[in-house]
Amino acid sequence: MQLRRSISRSGLRDSLGRGLDRILGAIHTAAPDTEIILVVFYNPFSISNPGTDGLWRHNYASPERDAARRNGARVADASEIVNGARVCQLTFLCASGDSHPNDAGYRRIGDQIFHVAFHRHLDGDDD
Repeated sequence: MQLRRSISRSGLRDSLGRGLDRILGAIHTAAPDTEIILVVFYNPFSISNPGTDGLWRHNYASPERDAARRNGARVADASEIVNGARVCQLTFLCASGDSHPNDAGYRRIGDQIFHVAFHRHLDGDDD
């Protein structure tokens, strides 16, 4: 709890939100008819620091979701896929300390992005 308060006071959440607002706003200005999908990253510290998932969600995933909502972007949440024991199955983190997804991880994250991108169209709402 103390660490969460320290990070909140540091302005990290606000800074992340402002940065994403600028980026998403610039993309929307440059291409107003483009559908934007923000991919929320998973916690790369979950293996070395297992108790950090709540902190990660609060300080990274939550501001990303909020910025997406403010800017009309859709969200593909990779942390819904890459978490817990699946971190070792879907990334190189446990094998070599590399937090990037392996082929299986990229496939699952890609499927999530595809689902988010085309879900609206599959439901018949393709404004």
